[in-house]
Amino acid sequence: MKKLWSVYSLVDSREPTAIRYIGISCGPRARLSGHINEARKGRNYHRARWIRKVLGSGGSVEMTILHAGLEKPDAIALEISLIASHRAAGDRLVNGTAGGDGGAGPTEAAREKMRLAAMDRRHSEETKRKLGDM
Repeated sequence: MKKLWSVYSLVDSREPTAIRYIGISCGPRARLSGHINEARKGRNYHRARWIRKVLGSGGSVEMTILHAGLEKPDAIALEISLIASHRAAGDRLVNGTAGGDGGAGPTEAAREKMRLAAMDRRHSEETKRKLGDM
């Protein structure tokens, strides 16, 4: 029996019309729990930080199934399309990629932000010594 996939969105319960994340899953309820658990463990990526902020300020993260009963390739294609259209419309998505099993990686804006952040890092003298010993 084939797994059927769903495309879903996540929102802050206090702003239910503002979609902040779009994803796919063959077990959406378990996936929502996974997102929340990852955030509570202190993961340091945009979605996890957003979830911690929502929960810490008294809100809850709610999932809406946008499309269900899809085969995986169709779910992936729809996820990519929805992420692109929501970003084009100016929605502030916390997706780290363009979608589809890891997608195409970070956006150009995200890459530039990471590059600038890396420029500000300074290695300790001990780390410099260790790197020099390699």
